Amino acid sequence: MVTIVAGRSDGLHEVGARARVHLGGRDVTAVAPDAGGWWAITGQHEVWRSSADGSWERVTTVEGLQARCLAVTGAGVLVGTSGGHLLRVDEGWAEPLESFEQVPGREGWYTPWGGPPDVRSVAEDPDGRLYVNVHVGGVARSSDAGLRWEPTIDIDADVHQVLADARGRLVAATARGLAVSFDLGDSWVFETAGLHGNYLRSAAVAGDTVLVGASTGPATRHAAVYRSDGIGGALERCRRGLPEWFGANIDTHCLAAAGSATAFGTADGQLFVSADEGRSWALAADGPGPVRCVGISPDRL
Repeated sequence: MVTIVAGRSDGLHEVGARARVHLGGRDVTAVAPDAGGWWAITGQHEVWRSSADGSWERVTTVEGLQARCLAVTGAGVLVGTSGGHLLRVDEGWAEPLESFEQVPGREGWYTPWGGPPDVRSVAEDPDGRLYVNVHVGGVARSSDAGLRWEPTIDIDADVHQVLADARGRLVAATARGLAVSFDLGDSWVFETAGLHGNYLRSAAVAGDTVLVGASTGPATRHAAVYRSDGIGGALERCRRGLPEWFGANIDTHCLAAAGSATAFGTADGQLFVSADEGRSWALAADGPGPVRCVGISPDRL
């Protein structure tokens, strides 16, 4: 059994037989599974954690920055923020990871609109290596729990999300298509075959299956979800149970997978789920306002 949750502006919605709302009335913008529960960001400033009995506590508040993403790693709970910073949550505090301020090439990070870059996603491979995606700043890698960092991909690939699978292979949703690395990020191959558009905002890995949200660009009216039966394999559009097009991108952190279960949320408020690695889909929820994040965990709240 898995638990599927979707963050919205009014709370974290759990779907299925035990449908309920957690963190009611709070704008949930990021969620990450943990043993026995979840971590979540609300209002882009507060970091919350649930316990095994389903209760929640506010762990810390991020001051002066906007919290964009979080991940539970062997190096601790890491929070990515506006301005391209990385925080570690420790004993009720969110302390800046000073080593991340020294990533080579940091001075070249940018955004197309001229604002400061953000840390958009954080991933960890089975051997504890950390991968942090900056938008726009590529993917930085640390092999020593965050003591030192090095760049791994062309900054102008415009990475929106990075993931590591159970075998240490890397995938990244980029503006150039699906980037794949089989050597810990030392080299990348861009896969675009089968896509109607090469602009990717989201990715998920379910076993050997890769799923991505692809479109024609940032302001698209033609977005779709694709799947591949293997990392580096041909991408095929998911159709069964889905509309012809989505009118906006399937955004970063709005596509998730665990085992054979997958789910994604849309800007229109729909949540679709699949029990067969994305081969077929069903509408699980259709609420007001956009889905801001999606989480899947084999552990119950």
